[in-house]
Amino acid sequence: HNCSTSWSAAADFIGNQPACPSHILALKMLWASPLPMMLACFVRCVSGLLERWRTYHKLKEGGHCNRIGDHLPLPAMMIALVHFPFPFALCCLKLLSPLDMVMIGVSVSSSALYAATRVTFHLFGGFIMYQSVFVLLSSNELSSVIAGSGSSTLRAVMTPLVLIFSVLVVSSFLPLASSVARPKLPGSPMLQISFVTFFSSNAVALAALAVWAVRMRRQIHELFAGLHEQGEAAGVVAVSEYSQHSEGRDSSAVRSERDRARSAVKKKALAQQTEIARQSAIACAEYALFLVVPALWPRASYIVPCTLHAYNILLFKVTDLYLVDGNLFLSRLGDQELGFVQLTASSLVE
Repeated sequence: HNCSTSWSAAADFIGNQPACPSHILALKMLWASPLPMMLACFVRCVSGLLERWRTYHKLKEGGHCNRIGDHLPLPAMMIALVHFPFPFALCCLKLLSPLDMVMIGVSVSSSALYAATRVTFHLFGGFIMYQSVFVLLSSNELSSVIAGSGSSTLRAVMTPLVLIFSVLVVSSFLPLASSVARPKLPGSPMLQISFVTFFSSNAVALAALAVWAVRMRRQIHELFAGLHEQGEAAGVVAVSEYSQHSEGRDSSAVRSERDRARSAVKKKALAQQTEIARQSAIACAEYALFLVVPALWPRASYIVPCTLHAYNILLFKVTDLYLVDGNLFLSRLGDQELGFVQLTASSLVE
């Protein structure tokens, strides 16, 4: 290929192109850009894992962890930590190697790292979303305002989510499959077929995920509106560090803390769904644009490092919701708020 020293014929997903579509320095900078945020997210996830372990251990010592929802925060954070080595290695591989040697969809090594990056991220995302929805819909307080069975509502909400993440996980292996099969099928349109299938399946799945998140936001609004209408029917008290009791306290103070606790959980839950909807819609638009405009296919290399920024943002904004014996908890509210909020009338005591 007759490319100048600043350009390369390499293009992720579709192989070498005669038009030399890849600017080497620009792509190197794009692949370097996620690394600082990635390291910050890793440190935050380590801190989050330690915090969740302390919370879990303290609750378990008190005999309060008896259901599946009580254990979900730990595996979610563990999967998040397992995720980070793969995008970090992929970025380093892209930075240190010639572009034509590490094309995703052509090179087995980069394709394998890309598949592992996507699979671990989507598994983590699935755990986090399941945990948050399970906590909200299975808590004693919120289940009291759900029409019908809480378990059937949970299944109705989670079934499309499982299907969406199944598509995202399975599609992650398409570039790897094409990189393995391509040498055995010279002259076949394997890369083009893989490209179209990969981008179309991701565009559809991400559009469905954005719609799911918007609908979940609406359901969260309705649940908390139902709580407000119930008024004093559910005695909700905010407590700090497991040890405060509501006995002997003024009812207006208890009501104020209850409202503050509800507002904090609602804010966290809505923020998560908003970020999911936003990032899914942006990614869907990117995949759809590259899919319907064939002239952009050789420049698909530029979209991959940009998706890592979306991964970092979503990993950084983890909602800390806990379900303990049917009681709803929220931890790590922020520097100006309580360190731990319990959304039931019964306190946890050391």
